[in-house]
Amino acid sequence: MREVLKPHYFARYVDDIVVILPHLDNPKALKKLIEDILPNGLKLNFSKSKAYTFGNANIKSPSIEHSFDYLGFKFNVYQVGKDRPYSRRVDLDIASSKVKKNKTRIVKSLLQYLSDGNFDDLRDRIRILTCGYQFFDERQQKRRSAGLQHTYKLIEGNAPALVELDRFLSRMVLSNSGPICGWLALAMTNQERKELLKYSFFTGFNNREHFRFSASRLAHLMGCWKYA
Repeated sequence: MREVLKPHYFARYVDDIVVILPHLDNPKALKKLIEDILPNGLKLNFSKSKAYTFGNANIKSPSIEHSFDYLGFKFNVYQVGKDRPYSRRVDLDIASSKVKKNKTRIVKSLLQYLSDGNFDDLRDRIRILTCGYQFFDERQQKRRSAGLQHTYKLIEGNAPALVELDRFLSRMVLSNSGPICGWLALAMTNQERKELLKYSFFTGFNNREHFRFSASRLAHLMGCWKYA
């Protein structure tokens, strides 16, 4: 890749590749060119491979020139200024697919609460989603940290995804309409709602809040998120 394409930047994480290149006369031929470099038997997944061309002089500055997801992050590339060479700013956020995954886990947690009535489990599931958590890895015999603030430690503290997730959580807990929220309104006390709303994706990330769980407790809590 480096010898043939002469990229400004090249990185590979397992089978995910990102390449930043100088100006190309024929960007449409890039995918075929990369595939020709691959070892025999390997091919690109063309449905997931995308090429972005930068340098559009018609874009209003500052504005997003391109946005794409890579390794669970959303990359928003802003063109700043009109002078060549163009100046750019790159902001990182949580990828849309991962935001959706967290919303699904919130819903599954609430459905599990409606099924078993165990509020302590529900509260701890929300803690896991909104904050960092630690557990003891029996195989490695060491304590590990995980959670939002570790997985997405490269994003900014004011990332839009954190605000979006907080709004979704509040809406699910406080709403009294809809097939899920309607039943929650009957099952959950006001005190329980207040307890859940103490936890926030935004606050948990920025304040580096942590909780500790045993490996068996984590396995129990995460069981209801299977396939989410």
